[in-house]
Amino acid sequence: MIIPIQNIYYLLSYAWNKAEISLESPVVGQEAGENVVNLLASMLLPETRKLIKQGLAAEYITQTRQINGIKGKLLLNETFRLNQKAKSGQAICMVEELSPNILPNQILKTTLLQLQHTVGLVPNLKKEVEVLLSQLAPVQTLAFNFQILKKMPVPRHQQERYQFILNCCILIRENLLPVSDEQEFAFKSFLSDKKQMAVIFEAFVRNFYRLEQSVFQVRSEKINWLGQGTTEEAQDFLPVMLTDISLESAARKIIIDTKFYGKALLPHYQNEKLHSKHLYQLFTYLHNSPVNLKDQALEGMLLYPVVNKVLNLEYTLSGKKVRICTINLNQPWPGIKQDLLQLLF
Repeated sequence: MIIPIQNIYYLLSYAWNKAEISLESPVVGQEAGENVVNLLASMLLPETRKLIKQGLAAEYITQTRQINGIKGKLLLNETFRLNQKAKSGQAICMVEELSPNILPNQILKTTLLQLQHTVGLVPNLKKEVEVLLSQLAPVQTLAFNFQILKKMPVPRHQQERYQFILNCCILIRENLLPVSDEQEFAFKSFLSDKKQMAVIFEAFVRNFYRLEQSVFQVRSEKINWLGQGTTEEAQDFLPVMLTDISLESAARKIIIDTKFYGKALLPHYQNEKLHSKHLYQLFTYLHNSPVNLKDQALEGMLLYPVVNKVLNLEYTLSGKKVRICTINLNQPWPGIKQDLLQLLF
């Protein structure tokens, strides 16, 4: 499956709730060439500059320090030992100080440091990374193999400023491979990783519809099973049904299940057939989904990227409209936008 670098930029911008940057910086992708790590750096660095200019998030951190006089909590034993060896008048105290040396900033700095030593990063981006690293001097770095968290403990009032940056860091981190004793890194393109691309594709489609149309309300929806277990324990064993995308208007409710698969059809003897598991899953959602408004039509859609065949199949299953559709990600962005909007009508 071929996705032009510029379209990867759009996919990530929408998936990470930052679609406005695709309008602010339409040249991103041209500078990157076909190297995805340059694309990610081109997305991360401007937002990092903006973050540093506005001020890094900081928290009060307890630190043990040697100071003149007394401040905070005096550590008597440590102070006594110090004054046996040094001049009197100094004390060892535990003090709380506002510091930017917190986990989100440490992850950002560590990611930039590894990006600086990544094979294929173009010189102008590498130089910009060096400048930003110098501005993050008060922040410590982490070991290369630290476990990055998908839900980062960012102060609530700072989450909007940090979410896009941390999403970039997570994707970069998940695809960096150490070479030459971890002094240099190679970037493994996530485009061939079905699991990573499935998450991006789903978030891209959901946020695209949330931003680019006004007919439907858009969300991910938890659907409860019609029926009940004979015991509470039995009920707990039922799997959770969570839609990728639910679009709802007064007249229609559309449940979209996105599938980032190499093929939307499977060979079956001399013919091709739909993925039965995908169809069963969508049908289960439709069977159990409540209709919230009178006369509201309930519909379902399986949405795949185009690989070797364009599909727009329509069925009526148990009285409900079901469509199997593809979207061509290997075309200019205006075509992708038009085709996605056309799917709703």
